[in-house]
Amino acid sequence: MIGRLRASARGLAEVEFVAILPLLLLLAVGVVDLGRGLIAYSELEQAAQEGAIYGSFAPSDPALIETRIRTSSDGMVDMSDAGPVTIAVECPDADAKIRVRLTYALQLVTPIVSDMFGGTIQLATQSVGTNFTDLPCTAS
Repeated sequence: MIGRLRASARGLAEVEFVAILPLLLLLAVGVVDLGRGLIAYSELEQAAQEGAIYGSFAPSDPALIETRIRTSSDGMVDMSDAGPVTIAVECPDADAKIRVRLTYALQLVTPIVSDMFGGTIQLATQSVGTNFTDLPCTAS
């Protein structure tokens, strides 16, 4: 009788493991995309800050600010590719401030998570700098 109870408990444990395995795999796979998203967001934030700082000293040429942003990073996010990375330079406060907005379409690599979210997730960040010159701010 005791042998049968042990076998029954072992069989129950196997059934529970098989039932929970897809959820565990989904969580493990989702962590990969979550990590990639955090790295990409961090790189976007740093590039936006670089653009805002550069724009604080050269606010009248948004093309130079964009060039500075696109050459500021060599990490996971390819800033030089205008397809997934969009840059907007704005003048929100009558030439006293300069705002740099970046958006990035993160391609998800895990099949299940990609199906759940449509293949990409939009990441967006912005940074605001003070215009330290007498030059007017020019938006892109």
